[in-house]
Amino acid sequence: MECRATANATQEAAYVHIKTNGVEYNGATENLTIGYDTYSYQWSHNPQTEGYWTWDEIDALQIGVGLRQPAVGESARCTQVYAEVDFEAPLLSGDVPIGNLFEVTRHADYNGDLLVNVYLVNTDNLTKAYKYLNIELYLDGSVEAGKTPNYRLLTLENGVASFSILGGGSDNHTLRVDGGDYCLNSREPLEWEAGWTVTPELYCEVTQR
Repeated sequence: MECRATANATQEAAYVHIKTNGVEYNGATENLTIGYDTYSYQWSHNPQTEGYWTWDEIDALQIGVGLRQPAVGESARCTQVYAEVDFEAPLLSGDVPIGNLFEVTRHADYNGDLLVNVYLVNTDNLTKAYKYLNIELYLDGSVEAGKTPNYRLLTLENGVASFSILGGGSDNHTLRVDGGDYCLNSREPLEWEAGWTVTPELYCEVTQR
């Protein structure tokens, strides 16, 4: 709000005011100066729901100002009241977070070959949010770890990445995400198809060969 007092204020004289979901709330009361200045109050959460603001609540938000005399025989004046909305939209594209996923542990009595398959099990829901998703998987001690590139690519299109461990290998083999990238269909989740998710669900299957 843009406000001032017509003389030096002896008491607080103005506050911002909002109405959301039928309930009214006041911001902090301000002590005005004789020159026009900007005063504001921030609600990071909807005070009525105590949750994050939704776009529907912002679209329906009513804003106003409360004024009273700043001093005896003087008045408070306001020329403008407005709301500023700050929000964080997801990045349209970026890098896939890296880190360990599974630990493959060979049974002490087995010395044969192992086949390790990693499945992306929720591709239907992921494609409603992603334009593409490329996950670089690395399994230490695998045949693929000794090749170039030393990872297998798991995507929305192939849905599975396979690794081979010869002769059982060592007792433990760590499967991890070494890199990758993604691109969303839109920065605005409301434009994604119903049933979307941005969290890949992975299933690891280990079989004897």
